Amino acid sequence: MLEAMKGTFFRNLFFAFFLLMNILLLVFSAALFGQWEAAQQDREQRENHNQADLAARMIDEKFSAVDLAASQTASSHWLRYVSARSDILYSKVDYSKREEICQTIGNYNDSLRIAKSTAVILPYRNLAIDRVSFWESERYFKSVGLPGNMLSEIETGLDGRYGSLVLFTNDSMKAESGGFAVVRQLEYGLNTDKILLVYVDGRLFSSFLSDLGINLRSLEILFEETPVYSWESPNAADEDGWSEELKSSLHNWSYRITLEPADYAGFDFRMGLFMLILLLSLIILEFAVSWQLASFSVRPVRTLMEKMGIGKASKEGMLDAIEKSWKDLNTQKEWMETLGNQYYKIAETGYLTSLLYGTFERDRIMELTRKFRMPFDDKMYCQTLLFHYLGETDREFLDAMLQLQIQCWQDGVPAVFCQEDGALILEADEAENVLHQEERIRVLLDEMFPELELELHSGKIHRGFDGIGRSYREGKEIQSMMQMQGRLTYYFPLELELKMINSMKLGNFAQTRDILEKLRTENDKRELSIEEKGRVIRQIFEVLRRFYMDMFAEYDSANRGTVGCADIRLDAETLEEELRKESREGHESGMWGILSAALSKIEEQYEKSSEGHALGKELIAYVDAHYSSSELSQQDIADVFHISRPMVSKIFKDAARMNFIDYLHGKRVERAKQLLEQGEWDVISVGKKVGYENEVTFKRAFVKHEGMTPREYIKICRNEGAGRSRV
Repeated sequence: MLEAMKGTFFRNLFFAFFLLMNILLLVFSAALFGQWEAAQQDREQRENHNQADLAARMIDEKFSAVDLAASQTASSHWLRYVSARSDILYSKVDYSKREEICQTIGNYNDSLRIAKSTAVILPYRNLAIDRVSFWESERYFKSVGLPGNMLSEIETGLDGRYGSLVLFTNDSMKAESGGFAVVRQLEYGLNTDKILLVYVDGRLFSSFLSDLGINLRSLEILFEETPVYSWESPNAADEDGWSEELKSSLHNWSYRITLEPADYAGFDFRMGLFMLILLLSLIILEFAVSWQLASFSVRPVRTLMEKMGIGKASKEGMLDAIEKSWKDLNTQKEWMETLGNQYYKIAETGYLTSLLYGTFERDRIMELTRKFRMPFDDKMYCQTLLFHYLGETDREFLDAMLQLQIQCWQDGVPAVFCQEDGALILEADEAENVLHQEERIRVLLDEMFPELELELHSGKIHRGFDGIGRSYREGKEIQSMMQMQGRLTYYFPLELELKMINSMKLGNFAQTRDILEKLRTENDKRELSIEEKGRVIRQIFEVLRRFYMDMFAEYDSANRGTVGCADIRLDAETLEEELRKESREGHESGMWGILSAALSKIEEQYEKSSEGHALGKELIAYVDAHYSSSELSQQDIADVFHISRPMVSKIFKDAARMNFIDYLHGKRVERAKQLLEQGEWDVISVGKKVGYENEVTFKRAFVKHEGMTPREYIKICRNEGAGRSRV
């Protein structure tokens, strides 16, 4: 062996083989380590996500207790008496009943273990009920360290959010304990007459988070993208943690969660020793293999070099020869990799083609499915979508399909595209989910490639591997039939549908008509059959009908029998029947004319609803300015605004959410209370100042709204001095 090593040529050849072996070993080791590192990071990411999701669900459960307390309160029998506008019903709530109600609310507060205070607020009565007593709203808020005018903020936050929890905070809550408020309207409707308020103590909530048993570093709660509460662990490490924003699965807010960094799980001592022994063994093996290769190839290589005239090559020539040999080997390696990729692609295409044509081998189908990492099994529901590209170059179509597949996987839609047949295979565990996937594909095509000239046809949904071929054949038959007829599908993209709805919401009906004209022009270009034209026109009519039902339902209930929303609904049924008739008779212009007539009726109703809303504001403003006049009446207002008295009553009730008499008495009584609190204790004089001609009428209105006579109210003002009293 030593004698052989004395030869320069043999030694160089040996070291060349040995170097090549080491390079291959390094490449293999790097690839192996990279795979291990990627798997490690993926595992850590999954663990962190599971931890964050667990934290979010545990916090959701805590807030669900608030929702449960709200539901129990809303269904309790005592709430009907406390919130009643009738003084007779309210008077049934005696002292013992109040103590029982306060105890119930206190039990809710204690069961939450995060609340500083829990209260039922009744804005109509200016009443707040907590575990202590029945308070005036302003005094209650001050008693828990909040501004007295918090009620207006709560009502603003609840506007339009019926039956759902609402989070908000302000500077006072943050300064007090870093807390926030959870509120919910206790009955469905437009008025916030009954409200449950849970004032969450930031310190108690912080203790709750610390006791979760999860390595939380920080938490931020965002309600409608607005931070409401933030917390950071006092034992947070210096290095960066893992952050994720999760949508609450039960409520209308999200959590921004940061976890402590996990300890990196590296090799232990045994693994390190094993790797060292393995490395030494590989080096010894490389040495032996290189020696054998050099021994077997030294003479053939020397002879070849001598024939090529480099038998007595210098050291530089030998290095050049080694470099050339290395380049040749690298070129061969790249060629083999390319050939392998091509073979894999051909095999994958053959696998998908066998599924589409139903020629697969049943005993090998699951093996091939696992080999090509396809999301298929024999219990799945599947559907095949066929694309017919009408453009000039296939490159644009293939790029679009690649982008579509990427977006599908990001959206959780497992779509597999077979380039050979232009088919996209969808699969899911339920048939309904496959339908949702198809709808999502069509929406993505309209959004991502609105200019792509493409036809899409689909077969029915079937089950199992056989179902892929059946769905493909059905879609192929439809595609062939459409191509034989030489026509395109109708044009009504989602983008134009949304623009049409938004323009009608803004009252821009001129733009709506432009959109209808664009749809008509584009569909005329496509040379559609009268059946397909009727189909797209009926879809447009359905959009107009849904818009009317959504936008004017409230106006219809407030003005029933005056303008005719119900009549337009009857017209909608009649117009829809006329559309079918025109479609059967092939009158395209008649169908578009019906659409135009429907849009004109919607525009007319829109203008009437806008006028009625503006007039209602003017009526309220007039009453606010003249309520102290004893002559003020609905007939007086009707004469001023030149409308009928019944119309005054209906428009006023729609705008003020109460009838005219209740609003007028409420306005006068509130002003009378202000005068009494300011020291004007002559009841008859105060009654005349606010619009009452005699004391009897004034007393009756005051008792109805306040539950006491004016003179009893004066006694309370005298005793307490500040003009405020507990209810």
